[in-house]
Amino acid sequence: MSAPQLTQDEIAEFKEAFQLFDRDNDNMITTEELGMALRSLGVRITENELNKKKQEGDPNNSGMVDLNTFLRIAGSTAKNQGANYEELLEAMNVFDKESNGWIPADEFKRIMMSLGEKMTEYEADELIKESVDANGNIPCEALAMKLANI
Repeated sequence: MSAPQLTQDEIAEFKEAFQLFDRDNDNMITTEELGMALRSLGVRITENELNKKKQEGDPNNSGMVDLNTFLRIAGSTAKNQGANYEELLEAMNVFDKESNGWIPADEFKRIMMSLGEKMTEYEADELIKESVDANGNIPCEALAMKLANI
């Protein structure tokens, strides 16, 4: 896993998240806490992706990840999440069958649970819960912004 170039602000932010879970101040967190620490940074990660990160960060299966490893994982994960808003909006429009800027929430949830890095039903629900309108639709633009972390 190559080390991403992190700014001082990113390092400080990632260290702060790490320290929230490093309760005994030994510069180690458990692999189980890794997902919570990443999510505390706003990283959206599926269970499959998280399992890969755990394997990368703990190849000896010690159950622990040190601070430097966490910085590499958090940095590479956060940097790779910078999906382009325009690309996301274009992808959303593929599923906007009525070309009105909206996707049925059930359709989007089904897609997220079946294509690519599959989400669990809970993860899909969490992603869309604040975006669904009274008619059960999601605005493409708002969802693309949320996914792009804008």
